[in-house]
Amino acid sequence: MSAKRQDIEKQRRLIRGLYENFVQGILTSEEYFEMKAGYEESITVLSGDIEALEKGMDSLDDQLVRYRAMEKDAKSLAQDHVLTAELIDRLIERIEIDHERNIRVSFRFKSEFQGEAVR
Repeated sequence: MSAKRQDIEKQRRLIRGLYENFVQGILTSEEYFEMKAGYEESITVLSGDIEALEKGMDSLDDQLVRYRAMEKDAKSLAQDHVLTAELIDRLIERIEIDHERNIRVSFRFKSEFQGEAVR
């Protein structure tokens, strides 16, 4: 993100430089507006990239909180050997039983059992 923010500042400096070149007559009006639009488009893309990275970081932060809670639950279960309804609710998203009595458990986390029927 830091590199993208630096790139945005670089693009803004280039726009200011373009204006100076336009005022001094080095660039034509057409060249100025064409190059300025390109730099502004670059700033827009970089800003979008930063926003996507920030959302990704928020998602990772949320995931870390969930993993820490699961770690705490696992330690509690290992010590107390008590499986509470609250713990089951945090670990298991859904339990499905079909008409042939096949059981499918969907966990709230990725596991080696995910996608397989558990009997």
